[in-house]
Amino acid sequence: MINSNSSNESKPLSVSGLNLSAKNLLESNFPHIWIEGEVSNLSQPSSGHIYFSLKDEKSQISCAFFRQYQKQLATLENGQQVQLRAKLTLYPQRGSYQLLVYDVQDAGTGALEQAFKALKLRLEKEGLFDEKHKKSLPIYPSVIGVITSSTGAALKDVLSVLERRYPIAQIEVYNAFVQGDAAAPSLIRALEFAISRNTSDVLILCRGGGSIEDLWPFNDEQLARTIFKCPIPIVSGVGHEIDFTISDWVSDLRAPTPSAAAEAATSEKNEMMQLLDTYQRQLHLLVINKISNRQNRLSTLAGQLTHPREKIALLEGKIKQLAMQINQRINHQIDSHHLVCERLFTRLSNAIKRLSDTLPALVNNQKESLKRGAIQLVERHQQKLKHLACQLDSLSPLRTLERGYVITKDLNGRIVTSANQVTPKMPVKLRWADGEKTAVINETE
Repeated sequence: MINSNSSNESKPLSVSGLNLSAKNLLESNFPHIWIEGEVSNLSQPSSGHIYFSLKDEKSQISCAFFRQYQKQLATLENGQQVQLRAKLTLYPQRGSYQLLVYDVQDAGTGALEQAFKALKLRLEKEGLFDEKHKKSLPIYPSVIGVITSSTGAALKDVLSVLERRYPIAQIEVYNAFVQGDAAAPSLIRALEFAISRNTSDVLILCRGGGSIEDLWPFNDEQLARTIFKCPIPIVSGVGHEIDFTISDWVSDLRAPTPSAAAEAATSEKNEMMQLLDTYQRQLHLLVINKISNRQNRLSTLAGQLTHPREKIALLEGKIKQLAMQINQRINHQIDSHHLVCERLFTRLSNAIKRLSDTLPALVNNQKESLKRGAIQLVERHQQKLKHLACQLDSLSPLRTLERGYVITKDLNGRIVTSANQVTPKMPVKLRWADGEKTAVINETE
């Protein structure tokens, strides 16, 4: 111990010596005590020892409950009101004093835990936690809003995850206190500001781990009701996996940590790339199938079409056949009438010879009558011949040319049927009904 009245020659104490002296002083004055308080910051590592804080409204003290003393221990939970039999000591290596616990007895539930359960039960009855009110998260958000402290480790964790998993999103940070009496109003203001801007596709409400007191702002009733009324989907990532707050229950999705909340709000970029590759392959196959189907349909239609040259050749053949049939019929009619005329002339000559002596005047009259009849017969056949010739002429390609149409040929005599077959300054032959000329193409469009 340091004595202010000691001389300058006194040897100074070491840190270890001072801590050891303080430890002996505490243990000798507080060998075994009973103390009551609320359990907080409870942890139990793999060693089996239990470490927690015992607190009341104003203060707290660290406690160590070693495994060898946990003989009849019931479940120990955060928020539990307990009575401890313990010894006050000091841990020399850190210079911090603590309670070594030998026995734990339940003294009821802590005030904060009771308030939490009461609020949770009331909001649950009102339906604020019902799944039917939960909004679906967007698969590919363009803008992600983060409501947390701009200086906290939680924001760094969230930004790191978003940069790794989903770097295409725009991040909007809404700064707020996340601990202390001013935290709940600050979180509400930040959330209301995000709602008023309405630029985020999803919101992440987060902070790191801590005691029930540290996380208590996220159990605020007004914050819970603001989250419930928020039209934007909210992911809550408050504390660690074992921590639950009212904000977790009322949000659209609860994540165990801030990093997990960032993962839940986004799609992993490699998964997105694989999905895009799948869509690209499916689209490629769809286009190929469409093109193949159209090509098959085009081939079928092309097979059903008849080229104009073939139609013209077919019509020309029919016209020639009709012309031959008409000529044959005309010749047959002429031959038939010639035979009739010859027979008539023969009969007439015989009759004239018989009547030449007795009826010269009658012969002359009959001769004139016969001549007129022959002329009329020939005229009728000529009219019929002209009519058949007109029918033949109306089917002739030359008649089409007389109506103003032109047949275009290249210098080799091939018929030009498309504008794509000619080029600027290309010489062509133009055929009209009354002749043929050579022309040069000026331009094509």
